[in-house]
Order: sequence, then C-alpha cells, then structure tokens
Amino acid sequence: MNSPFLPVEQKSPFKLVQLTVKVGNPGVVGFYKTFMQTLHQTLGWRYPVQISDGSGGCVGLNGQMEHKLVFLREHVPRGTCLVLVGHSVGCYIILEMMTWDPELQVVKSVMLFPTIERMALWIFCHSSVQLVFYYGASDHSYPVQSHQEIKRDFPNGDIRLCSRGIRHALVLDTGKEVADMIVEWIHSDLQT
Repeated sequence: MNSPFLPVEQKSPFKLVQLTVKVGNPGVVGFYKTFMQTLHQTLGWRYPVQISDGSGGCVGLNGQMEHKLVFLREHVPRGTCLVLVGHSVGCYIILEMMTWDPELQVVKSVMLFPTIERMALWIFCHSSVQLVFYYGASDHSYPVQSHQEIKRDFPNGDIRLCSRGIRHALVLDTGKEVADMIVEWIHSDLQT
C-alpha cells in the first residue's frame, strides 16, 4: 500500500495544497489510517492527503528520497503547494528532499518525533520553509537533552516538546490527537 491518496471531495476556496506524509522506517502505512483520515476530515476534505512508505523497490534512504521526488513530479500538479509531514526517519527524508529539489513549493513541514542528527538540521537555519519540530518527552529514539540543545542552538525555531505523553509510535494510539494538532499548526498556512 504505497502512496494512497485520500482525494478531494469538495471544491476548495483555498489555494491548491496537498498534504504529503512520509512515514518512519520501516513504515507500515496501514498503521497511519486513523491519522490520515483525521487529517483529511478535519480539513473538510478540501485537500488531498497522500502517504508514502519506504517501498517501491527502493533500497536505502537515498533511493527512498529519489522515489518520493519522482512521485511528486509525476503525480502532483505543477504549482501545488505542499505541506510535508514526516515521522521518525521520514523527517530526515523530507529535509533531504527539500535540499535535493529546492523547487518544491513547500509552505510548511512538520517533523514528528524526528530522528535526525544535528548535521541534517543545517537546513533548518537556511530554509525559507516554515518547519515545526515536535519531540517526545519520553522518546527513547531521541533524548530530551537533544531537544534542549537544538532549542538552544535555534532559539527562533518552532521546536516543541510534547507535554501530552504521546509516544514515538504515535499512530498506534494517538493518531487522531496528533492529526488534530497538525491541523491547528498548519491551518493559517492553507488560507489564500
């Protein structure tokens, strides 16, 4: 189940936007069903919501990035603004995609429980794209002190620490709650 779309069911008075979600590794798209449906429904079915896993015969992170960029070029109409949402290693892939293809029209990118090293964060301070980083307070993949260091190094960044007890495997039990938070964070970026 690679790259399923939740189609637009109504005409949108807003600008042409697509939400694209890049899952962690290994990303089982089926676990994201509630998360995706909540995003789509909460946004009033006005925007297509698409998800991508690491399949498609791609080996390694570079292969996944290339596959995703080809998919976007072939299936997303030119001029479409993108909201990119990454989870876990999907955050790294999104940051790299924006580096590889600066022509992508990304209006905002949301990084959920990112497992990226400081090297990948250089794009954060050089990017014109609005980035939101959401770290887990009890995430075993990324310690809290790393969040604190990044917050110190990028004081103007939108770097958040979870206060709701959401765990790294968010799609298992809090997909709806996280989708609602994302809609709150991106809503103003979707207006014309």
